[in-house]
Amino acid sequence: MNSLFRDVPAIILGALKGLTLMFLFGMFLFGTNLANAASVSVSPFYGAPYTIPDYYAGSPQGNTVDGVLNTWWDLYKRYWVVSPFGWRNCGLNLSYTCNGASAGIFAYFSVTGNCSGSNGVFGTMQCPSNATLSGSTCNCNTDYVPDPTATSCIPEQLTISLTGLGGEVMPTKTRAAYAHVAKSDGSDKSGAEVVLTLDVIPELEGQLPVTYTGTLSTYSGATGADGRLNFVFTAPVAGGEHIITAGCVGCTNVAQDTIKVPGCSVDDLPPITDPEVQLFEDNPDRSDETRLTDRMKTALACLKTAAAAGSPNVGSAYRPPAYNQHLIEVWEKWVNELKNNKEPACATLKTKIQGHFKTHKLLESQQPVEGSLHTLGEAVDVTISLPPATIDGFWPGCRLYRKPSLRIKDPVHFIYK
Repeated sequence: MNSLFRDVPAIILGALKGLTLMFLFGMFLFGTNLANAASVSVSPFYGAPYTIPDYYAGSPQGNTVDGVLNTWWDLYKRYWVVSPFGWRNCGLNLSYTCNGASAGIFAYFSVTGNCSGSNGVFGTMQCPSNATLSGSTCNCNTDYVPDPTATSCIPEQLTISLTGLGGEVMPTKTRAAYAHVAKSDGSDKSGAEVVLTLDVIPELEGQLPVTYTGTLSTYSGATGADGRLNFVFTAPVAGGEHIITAGCVGCTNVAQDTIKVPGCSVDDLPPITDPEVQLFEDNPDRSDETRLTDRMKTALACLKTAAAAGSPNVGSAYRPPAYNQHLIEVWEKWVNELKNNKEPACATLKTKIQGHFKTHKLLESQQPVEGSLHTLGEAVDVTISLPPATIDGFWPGCRLYRKPSLRIKDPVHFIYK
């Protein structure tokens, strides 16, 4: 026996042997953990609390490597009667490792002098965030998966898609569709929270949104076992393009598709771009007598004087050609295209054009025509609150004329003769 240990009691030698065996046993367990780590969902790592496995020193733990070493060294010296607690003079050789977080051991050390043996400072196996330790395996929590390096758990990458949309749905009809959520491996994702939104571009401007906006049977919900959230689109009465967008919690994308609801088969009136026409449009009762021909001005003044008892009111005098064309379009749109139209999608436009027709005081019995004498300043529309026969006695003397065929259809219309 080495002279170093001649005076060491047998119990101390046994303890040191036990210390060495425990160290070897600890290394065996550590090696076993490393072997298992290769098959876990994500790699574990080692950290605080740190432990020195030593039966006689109580296997102390600490939150730092140096802290647990100091604790162990104090306990060791007390137990083995090492100075300053006894006669033995012992030292400590320490070597830190650089890969403790992955290897599990953060320091090696041995005792010297009147003592012998070696051991290490071991970290506690633990898992990265969003993972749970099961034995020696780190399993990612629900909705998390290993990253490409298998060292951390990241949110599961989900993708969402829409099926069953596209094409046309006739007014008031329905279409079944669904949003589908898939995991990163393409399998169905159940329980994914899906949100649907619906936007619409109306075919006609100026309509109430309720007339052209479709509806979805649901706008949010969780996917079933098949990864689907089913819904039904119901088309409105008026036309427009509907854009359905789907997203979900954890999805890396949004899905979008459209449904076209055919609108009315009748087109709206062309927009007014002529400022002069807009003046008349904004004030349908506008009467421009200033641009009548001089002879028409004289004839109109004569009629106003002769029929003064009937409070003559000029409803229309000179009309710009472009405004006259607008009246032609309004008349034709109502009488020829919408008056008898029964399409649900045309209901809004029908109401709009009928109101336009009435605002301009047009008559179904009297169609505005191109080349109207109003555009030449040679015609006026005058309402006179007198019997027709009385009126007929006034206008001839004022160089005005009414065609017999218009005296019933358009009794307010006078032209210069």
